[in-house]
Amino acid sequence: METGLLWYDGDPKRALSEKIERAVEYYRKKRGVCPNTCFVNPGTMAEKSIDLTGITIVIAHDVLLDHFWIGVACRARKKKPARSGLPAQSKTGLAG
Repeated sequence: METGLLWYDGDPKRALSEKIERAVEYYRKKRGVCPNTCFVNPGTMAEKSIDLTGITIVIAHDVLLDHFWIGVACRARKKKPARSGLPAQSKTGLAG
């Protein structure tokens, strides 16, 4: 992710989708942009599927239970052409 926020919500009465929606709203207010990705521990995923428009849910074993790592996913970066590591040749054919 380019930017992220770790959100905790251990309320057993609150639905998973509501927990994530609250995290999204807090992130939006704090950062000024809407997040598009949320990493969630598989043990937190009591609901088999969640319908949250614009948010990709990613299962992550390294996120603690009842925590949500929410933010903006990295954009694909253009690959730079590989360099040969050889010095440029002059018109005479010698390295210069």
